Amino acid sequence: MGRLLKLEHHFVYYEMTDLRNNNVYTAKIYPKKLLTKNDERSKNIVTEIKCLKKLKHPNIAKLVYYFEDNEFVYLLFERFPEKVIVYN
Repeated sequence: MGRLLKLEHHFVYYEMTDLRNNNVYTAKIYPKKLLTKNDERSKNIVTEIKCLKKLKHPNIAKLVYYFEDNEFVYLLFERFPEKVIVYN
């Protein structure tokens, strides 16, 4: 895990590096312990991923990849500067 960029109530932003190619991403990470199958937050994450996959705008970081493990849901974005105000 990389450097913590921002801590929110239900998720965190980290800077992460892909060790295969040294690409650096901004990761939005949701802990699964705060989610349930029919929880509104879970539905919102699915909607967020669907929207971000389609979204192409020069002023919005591109969603590059998303995945999950047993503990977290990860959304990897193009790296964006820390000074950028992140809206959720």
